[in-house]
Amino acid sequence: MTLPPVGAWRRAGIARGDGPLVEDERVVWLQVGDAFADLRAGGEDPVAFAGRTTVEGDVVTWHHEVSTQPPATDVGRVEHRDGLLVETGTGDDGRPYVEHWVPLPTTGPALAHTAQDLRAVRVGDHVLVVRSSGACLLVGGVVVETVGTPPEVPVEFTQAQQERPARATAAP
Repeated sequence: MTLPPVGAWRRAGIARGDGPLVEDERVVWLQVGDAFADLRAGGEDPVAFAGRTTVEGDVVTWHHEVSTQPPATDVGRVEHRDGLLVETGTGDDGRPYVEHWVPLPTTGPALAHTAQDLRAVRVGDHVLVVRSSGACLLVGGVVVETVGTPPEVPVEFTQAQQERPARATAAP
């Protein structure tokens, strides 16, 4: 399995154990190259995390380098099915899970930025900035969701949309 080099998804639902597919949170995942950012808000325990993704065979690992909760590693399998990305794995509670991810529009810049405890990923109009103290999701330049204390957004992520190739940047 290879992940698309650039992508933005909204989770349409998660099934845990033998349970039904449900969605009771706002969950967004942005990916640019091996950089990712993920925000899960609206539930009892909102969280945002970001870092780097590795793929070995059909196993995808999301290394949480910055998180509003203690950092973790997320391991699963992802496949394309009927226009969705379908992720399967075993949750922290030991139960199997299935997540369905719906693609979001991705026209526009694709950027990833790393600086100390900050990770920022932009795919089109979607920007997700994560620090250990908080995160914010912007769509079209407007903050639509926050977790904890929202961090400042790097200036290059707020500029008007311009066509740019996907690239990852790292602070010196």
